[in-house]
Amino acid sequence: MNGRILTLAAVLIILPSGLRMCNAAPPAGTPWKMTFSGEFPRQDVALRKWTVKSRSPPDRSEAEVLRDNVEIDNGMCRLLARKGDDGRTWKTPQLIGTGFEQRYGYFEARIKISKTTGLANVFALIDRDKATDRMRRFWVEVVNAHYPSTYLTRVRMPDGQRSFSDKNHPTAVDLSKDYHLYGLEWNDEELIWYFDDREVRRLSHTLLRHPARIQLVIGVDGHGGKATEVPELPAMQVDYVRVYKKLDRPPKLSDWHDGMQ
Repeated sequence: MNGRILTLAAVLIILPSGLRMCNAAPPAGTPWKMTFSGEFPRQDVALRKWTVKSRSPPDRSEAEVLRDNVEIDNGMCRLLARKGDDGRTWKTPQLIGTGFEQRYGYFEARIKISKTTGLANVFALIDRDKATDRMRRFWVEVVNAHYPSTYLTRVRMPDGQRSFSDKNHPTAVDLSKDYHLYGLEWNDEELIWYFDDREVRRLSHTLLRHPARIQLVIGVDGHGGKATEVPELPAMQVDYVRVYKKLDRPPKLSDWHDGMQ
């Protein structure tokens, strides 16, 4: 039995009842504490941890975005993309973790992407200026996935200290047909990306030193070309988002309860 499986076994023993692990766990080798658990049992509970915003047009209220673009159904969160009245623009949502930010750790989401060419399905870490809500130092995409079978891992440094660092990851599966695990380990030296528990990329860094917030987004992205019409309403479906940090001791039962709050 390898270390990854051993870590999962330990987590399963001490998790509160009702919390699904779905074969997910942080990388083995170090004890971890869960610091954020974004589950979606029902809308009134699930969205307490998230600030809901619109990508276009930006002046829509949270109530409007919730009504039109966010659904909680059977334990899943669906981020919907709708064509605007003009038939050209898209109305799309984004969820930002409310009151939560963390420097370093392991960040993971279980996602099924939308079945639409040209829409980006994104799980990202962002360092934002709290006063203006604008990106300040960096944007790290744990995943930027495109139908049917490609995703990007990406780092952006908007202040000019470093250019974009993108890597394209073709897969042999249709990412819209099932849920997949997208993870990132962030430490003081490296970013390490995972796809379905398998390491897919490492990138050294010296600049990502500030706490980041977590974000879920569906929106039009130039990587996949112009978004197309589809028979069904496009939706990025999210099972959960979980965040962990490393410990210098074995985990305790209280560590997992902290992540549920």
